[in-house]
Amino acid sequence: MLLVLDIDGVMTNGTKVYDNDHNVLSKSYNDKDFTAIKIFKKIGVDVCFLSSDTAINRGMALERDIDFFYSRNPDGTISKAKFIPSLIERYDTSPEHIVYIGDDLFDLDIMLELPFANRVCPSDAPKYLQDKCGCVLTRSGGTGVVAEFLELFAKTNNIDVCGVMMDASGTLR
Repeated sequence: MLLVLDIDGVMTNGTKVYDNDHNVLSKSYNDKDFTAIKIFKKIGVDVCFLSSDTAINRGMALERDIDFFYSRNPDGTISKAKFIPSLIERYDTSPEHIVYIGDDLFDLDIMLELPFANRVCPSDAPKYLQDKCGCVLTRSGGTGVVAEFLELFAKTNNIDVCGVMMDASGTLR
């Protein structure tokens, strides 16, 4: 499986702090989501970010060893669906094995290329997007969306998350 994550509105609550020159100064991420990403990777799920904003996001991906794909075109438009062939090739997968978590209109094009069940959004996504998703989570963006999805995934697939992260002595790895 490949888990593709939008960042702003999923990993963060979508709020950005700007300086007077309109540069993004900060965003708030939820560390529980980064723990969930580590666990997903540990159980063999590939994870990548797909974002139209490089401010902070690209560096965060690099720091956390998460692949980052930039979806803004040179003319300023955004296309995430165009990445499906590249994702399929890079991760040796198919659309049936790609799960996408997004929260906004700019996530809709890629979502519509994936099976309904593989489209996931946080609870604060607009209704028009929720209606297109097979899974609407209970958490809102920036409050542990990926962590909640991991809980659902682990339960559905009978995975002991603690067992995955601890060695025989009980030490986290």
